[in-house]
Amino acid sequence: MKRIITMGLILTAALCLVFLVWTRSARQMAALQSSSQNQEETDHSTEAGRESGREPDGKSPEEENRESDGESRKEEETAVSEEDLKAAESVVENERISIFEGMIGPQKIRLSIYRKDDQLTASYVKRNEEENEIKLEGTINTKTTSFQLNNEEKGISIMGRILPATAEGDVLEGAYTSPESATGFKFLVSLAYGMTASPDAPYSMVTGSTADEVEAFAGKIKKYILEDNKKDLAGLISYPITVTMDGTVTAINTAEEFEKNYDKIITAEFRSRIADTYTKYLFTNYMGIMMENGALWFSDGNGGAGLKIISINND
Repeated sequence: MKRIITMGLILTAALCLVFLVWTRSARQMAALQSSSQNQEETDHSTEAGRESGREPDGKSPEEENRESDGESRKEEETAVSEEDLKAAESVVENERISIFEGMIGPQKIRLSIYRKDDQLTASYVKRNEEENEIKLEGTINTKTTSFQLNNEEKGISIMGRILPATAEGDVLEGAYTSPESATGFKFLVSLAYGMTASPDAPYSMVTGSTADEVEAFAGKIKKYILEDNKKDLAGLISYPITVTMDGTVTAINTAEEFEKNYDKIITAEFRSRIADTYTKYLFTNYMGIMMENGALWFSDGNGGAGLKIISINND
């Protein structure tokens, strides 16, 4: 009886061992089949993509080429043709002073730029606020005709492009930012004139006076005209001087004669021309220094008399 029981136990144990081995083998087979199926699906997907002309990353060769072409076009857009580059060079000429007039947002300004290769030295004033001059330093990119001007102390930045021969003339266009204008302003100025001169001595062609002295003299002229200060204005003139009175060109020989005919010379129309004229960054040539597009000219007087008005074009 004991032998029968023992044999039963041995048989039961053997059956359990066989069952465990079979279960483990079945699990391994299932795992191998699943892995094989997944690989087949991956290979099929990759092959299908290749047949459709699309790479495994989802981009077809055509799409890759389009992206490459897009990058090339961006580079071409920033580049400037040789013809446009030469035109831009004439707007901000090397080793010359270029004077621009225009707007920063709603504010009228006059801007002076001196270029030395790719370096720019500049400054600007607001109309009728010439005492508050803002100095700037910056660079020009001669490959793209872009420029930037900065005043790090005041946190001012101007960035833009040189655009020759536009409807507004030869212009600098871009954006102006400062701590007072967080959103920035549009910057647009047109070339008024250029001069071959140094920024340290812009008026040396016709006078030994400094830039500050020249511009202070221009300020006096403007002030005396707006105040109708006949006596002091008469003292700034080099005589004889030719003017227009009642439609007739007439020579004025003395200060007394000028004061006597002041209202016929400095008319309301002439005064309005001078009212908004700039007194900084003035045009100069061999004839003298010009105010308001030729309304007035001044230069060194005869016999070392200093700066004097030499022409009043009031017609």
